Amino acid sequence: SGANDEFIELYNNSDAPIDVSGWKIRGSNNAAAVTTRLTINTTTTISARGHFLATNSSASGYSGGVAGDQTYTSGITNDGGIAVTLPDDSIVDQVGMSAGSAFKEGTNLAPLTSDANQSYERKPGGGSGSTQDTGDNFNDFQLTTSDPQNLNSGPTPGGSPSPSPTPSPSPSPSPSPSPSPSPSPSPSPVTKVSISQVYGGGGNASAPYLNDFIEIFNAGNTSVSLSGWSVQYAGATSTTWSVTNLSSVSLLPGHYYLIQEASGGAVGVSLPTPDATGTTAMSATAGKVALVNSTTALSGSGCPFGVTVVDFVGYGTTADCFEGAGRAPAPSNTNADVRAGGGCTDTDVNSTNFATGAPAPRNTASAANQCPGTIAPPAFDSPLKVGANADRTYDWRRVFSSMFERSSLTSRHAPWFLN
Repeated sequence: SGANDEFIELYNNSDAPIDVSGWKIRGSNNAAAVTTRLTINTTTTISARGHFLATNSSASGYSGGVAGDQTYTSGITNDGGIAVTLPDDSIVDQVGMSAGSAFKEGTNLAPLTSDANQSYERKPGGGSGSTQDTGDNFNDFQLTTSDPQNLNSGPTPGGSPSPSPTPSPSPSPSPSPSPSPSPSPSPSPVTKVSISQVYGGGGNASAPYLNDFIEIFNAGNTSVSLSGWSVQYAGATSTTWSVTNLSSVSLLPGHYYLIQEASGGAVGVSLPTPDATGTTAMSATAGKVALVNSTTALSGSGCPFGVTVVDFVGYGTTADCFEGAGRAPAPSNTNADVRAGGGCTDTDVNSTNFATGAPAPRNTASAANQCPGTIAPPAFDSPLKVGANADRTYDWRRVFSSMFERSSLTSRHAPWFLN
């Protein structure tokens, strides 16, 4: 019925109730501008395999027959994205419909260009629940007819009753001892620290920041000590490496670490408080950066992909070493090379893992961004479904779902999903 006819649905893809008090539903436009759409009320609990429904209460808003559990007034853009976060803005699940959205996993969904009674829903969807989560929005979602569900809706999938046994006149056999249950295996630890942002235009003409910087990110699920580590820089075709030692901190999962380097002039504002500081002058357009688990300078001809190199980025058209099939694109005085997924996307291919964008330096005090598959608590899938009968709909059935104008997007993500 219009651009505001939309909803967002969350889904608990676990066998235990989850308290979501204070959690947030946040939205992004196609330029990565983010605002909080809704903060979930205190004492809100989503039952096992249950749902939470947020609806747009603006004029000509949500018109579905299932009542919302809570309302919001700032709509979802057709080519934007949605995230469900913890109270501190740490991302639990996210879905996007454009490459420019701040929220997305893997390949984004196609933008919805018309208003229709449809939703993007996480697979398999419907009565089977929304449990598929490969960390790729395009693979995990499907476009379906909108089907919003709230806290009072039944669980999906519902349990099947066990048949009653037929009594036997035979004497009861001696009871067999119950086997001891096998303990569930603990999730395997994932250690993955990578370079998430490179900027060499600091202080130059039109630069937004005064200094060059390198940003690294913990994309794993375990803390990593940076004691004895360094970042190293060399020119595009140089074999001489400049070393900046990192501080002795333990980098938490989903957190960033900011290394300030030299300045090329007096233009731009100061960086956020750096976690480490060096004096390396980096090229704005082409160079090589290595994250190394030692403080010994790299050396020798050829590409230094030795056992001490944790991650490597070659950027710009003349860089003679890089990961994978191609170099990261050439940044500039006004653009940085930024790793996709907030730092989570790392397939060891610089050309596809990085894109140019406005520099956005983050340090250890910045909001966490926990990557898909690394979140331990809560063990719950909440679908976020944004949509309504006739407008935009996102449907994530893990942590959230969202619906857009005359179209709907449904995502189911485990254990928290946008439905």
